[in-house]
Amino acid sequence: MLLLTWHGTIVCLQDGGLVHSPVTGPLPNKLPFDGALMPSPLAGNRPREATHPDLGNITVAAVGAGRTIKIKQNGFWLCAENYQPIVRFDRTEAAQWETFLPITEAELASLQHILAHRWIVRNTRAVLRPGSLRLSEGFWLSLSSFNVDIASALPFSKDDSSSTPSRLTIPHANGKLELILAEPAASPFLTMTKWPFGASRTLQQIALAAHRHVTSREPAQAELDEDVELLRRNKGAAGLSLLLESLPAADAPPREAAAMAPEAETNGVMLAWAMREVAPWHFSPVRRAEAEAVFTRLNDNHRLMALYRFSGGNVTLAAKPAGAAHEAGIAHRASLYLAHFQSVAALLPPAFETAICIGLGDMLPVPPTVPLFCFQKEHGARSLLMPDIDFMLSNFYEGESFIDTNRYMQKSATAVFAGATTGGRIDVEVARNKSTPRLRAAAYFDGNPRVDFRLPGITQVASPEAQTMLEALPFCQKPRLPWQQQFRSRFVISIDGNGATCSRVAVALHSNSVLLKYDSNHVLYYFGGLQPWLHYVPVAADSDIERILDLESRDPAFFEQIAAAGRRFARTYLNRPATQRYTAALLQLYSAALDAA
Repeated sequence: MLLLTWHGTIVCLQDGGLVHSPVTGPLPNKLPFDGALMPSPLAGNRPREATHPDLGNITVAAVGAGRTIKIKQNGFWLCAENYQPIVRFDRTEAAQWETFLPITEAELASLQHILAHRWIVRNTRAVLRPGSLRLSEGFWLSLSSFNVDIASALPFSKDDSSSTPSRLTIPHANGKLELILAEPAASPFLTMTKWPFGASRTLQQIALAAHRHVTSREPAQAELDEDVELLRRNKGAAGLSLLLESLPAADAPPREAAAMAPEAETNGVMLAWAMREVAPWHFSPVRRAEAEAVFTRLNDNHRLMALYRFSGGNVTLAAKPAGAAHEAGIAHRASLYLAHFQSVAALLPPAFETAICIGLGDMLPVPPTVPLFCFQKEHGARSLLMPDIDFMLSNFYEGESFIDTNRYMQKSATAVFAGATTGGRIDVEVARNKSTPRLRAAAYFDGNPRVDFRLPGITQVASPEAQTMLEALPFCQKPRLPWQQQFRSRFVISIDGNGATCSRVAVALHSNSVLLKYDSNHVLYYFGGLQPWLHYVPVAADSDIERILDLESRDPAFFEQIAAAGRRFARTYLNRPATQRYTAALLQLYSAALDAA
């Protein structure tokens, strides 16, 4: 068996330690977990003392009466944190992140098969696209508007014994979901991949069968003629995929229909953002061969660089020499981007081919003399911005921990920041003078009842003396603050650390609070779409936050419309499908720039 984490990732062995990786990415060395180690219901599910070949002596405890477990060693529980790729025994109390679901290789294959393909729900005729299928926090399989508790639903019933069945039956809270594979090769109304395109009758039969199967009705003649023309223009399996995408599902759930609406609205915006990134390279183009030679050299010599190749719908991550191998955290980022690119491949032309080189650290380790990708940069830099890594690390902010259920007026008129002491190397002098932006702001607001500014994550410390000085500061002694507690404040502060605060900006925009964003020279891919005083409130000095709170106290709900506008922006543009469309547009414009040279 294997261990599925609370976040929907798989525990793997890497470099003598443990990491957790997405189920859709490469899983070269999965941690085996013998089912015999699990507590037995016949013995009252009492904790079981056992010896694991990789973990050593452990205690395995059941969580409730279900399949989930928690694992303890020497007084510490095994934990897979959401923002950490490392899995380790370091928690004295067990909660959600310390919970694991043992699954078989066959059950993992079923999940991978579902997430990688397009399906039709027979019950409702809804079309489930790969971008709307995901594993969510809490061992949930999210199938667009349907949520399945996989802890109780596995194993799924299937129509044959293969690992890639064309029909699946999944238990659901309201009954059962019957999924039919909608891929061209397995489509029940088309078994051939080529057909004589001169024969209109053949195309009519294909279009008619597609309509009947997906929409459960007879198409009007005008609709049929339009579909035939689509199949004539787009030959083979590609044409059928386009036709399936274009057909409205009968009785589609309202949430499914709502999820499809932003796709048409955001395509133009995603294209504009991508054009902004690529434009400098159209004015000073670089030949493809020259660029790819640099990519290979960077991949072979820099630990923070990764090289990906796109070809015929497939995406691969280039191997690295031992001397430039990724460390565990960077390797996890590389696998997350690979999974993201693989999900984007379905949006690219079938014959699309290119290579890209991306920096996986906070900043590029080299100047971009050729088009290089990264996830944040300084204003004016010529590197190309991909969606930032925190989208992938946090599963595109789709988990329950990111859902703000507090209405604006139910929140306190306070501001909050909880983070780490990033922003530069901290020696004794820096610690004494509190001269990094975050230390300065924390000292400024220390003791302020309206501003909770805490730095529980002490890092980038140059010496034990500096560490001791930071540990003595009141704002560094406060515990970490989960998002659900931060959502109790009407204002969420963002201030740069080593670069832009990737997750903090996105989570704040998704919430019902107002984003207070300190002025910054660092940009993420969507920052060009954010407008101050519409989507967020800009902050130039620490004292600005006090003035904002004063204004809110005098006129409650003064900033509520900004919170609403920020939330609309996030829900429209900062979601999985939108990031996929942005990435697809960026890759195609980038490749075209290389071809133009």
